[in-house]
Amino acid sequence: LTGYRTIPTIGWLFLLQVIAGFALALAVLVTGSRLAAAAGAGFALATLGGYLLSVWFGLFGFKEVRTTAGIVAGVIEVATAAALGLLALTPAPGAVGRHQAGAGAGVGARLRAGVPHAGWLVTGVSVLALVVLGGYLAGVIIAVLTIGAENSRIAFGGYALSGNGALIVPAILAPYALYPGWAVVLAHGGDRRLEAALYVLGLYFGVGSISILEAAWFPQSPDVTLLSAVPGFLLTGALFVIPAAVFAAATLWLVRSGHVAMTPLTAAFGIVIAALTALLFGAGLGILTGGAVALALERPARRATIGAVLLVVLIVVGNAPFIPALFTPSGPTQ
Repeated sequence: LTGYRTIPTIGWLFLLQVIAGFALALAVLVTGSRLAAAAGAGFALATLGGYLLSVWFGLFGFKEVRTTAGIVAGVIEVATAAALGLLALTPAPGAVGRHQAGAGAGVGARLRAGVPHAGWLVTGVSVLALVVLGGYLAGVIIAVLTIGAENSRIAFGGYALSGNGALIVPAILAPYALYPGWAVVLAHGGDRRLEAALYVLGLYFGVGSISILEAAWFPQSPDVTLLSAVPGFLLTGALFVIPAAVFAAATLWLVRSGHVAMTPLTAAFGIVIAALTALLFGAGLGILTGGAVALALERPARRATIGAVLLVVLIVVGNAPFIPALFTPSGPTQ
């Protein structure tokens, strides 16, 4: 997407790096070998070192620029090196332990055997990472749908999804994406506020990738670069995700704490308020999402039905100000 494959030397080195990374990851997961873990840790540090060299001094005639994606990748490389280094330093089970472990002598068993409480640590970190990843993937799907709508010719009367009309996609889907993530995370009981916040963080970065994907796939001018898309990357998530999450969290707290009862009257009032504030990049639609999450937690067997009804309601309420345009024979709204 970014044209690295066309850069002499750097291009095929990237390809070799991807192949080596997958090979080392597979070796660590399958064998749990300390040598493979050490090689993986070294590979992560070497990758970070190569990136820093290309940013500071240049590498093979190519000088990289600092980007948010590069910083995130650097943090991931450090975390990877630390995790694999820990595995490499963990002593292998003794003869008796090896015999007893049998098929359970993989990476997880190695860590649990050699590091106190490592099993809980690995499980906790894995769950948190999956929560962030889930939010990010949901956001990326929204980003792809937005870019597709923006560059489409979908129109109904005076209502169009092309151009700026595509903003309705994240305005509706970003608040909706909170529902499946929070409904699943909060259903496990206990204090799950951290997991809920991390899901929002992942969704923030995923939706923010609208700007990155647009710069990569449909640049508006030859001067557009991924670096120039970084401000849009940060702003997009801040506009479409954070306000909706705040509204959703406030509504969820009001309902779960008993300050507001779920009745037809309060539901109608919430829909009115959501419709009035939906023009703020869909922020008000978070009110409906928060209420739906609270309802799903009370009636887990109807989670899918509640989610389907919520999507329909969000589409109707989110488009309420634009419904007259459906019957207007004018050109697409931009």
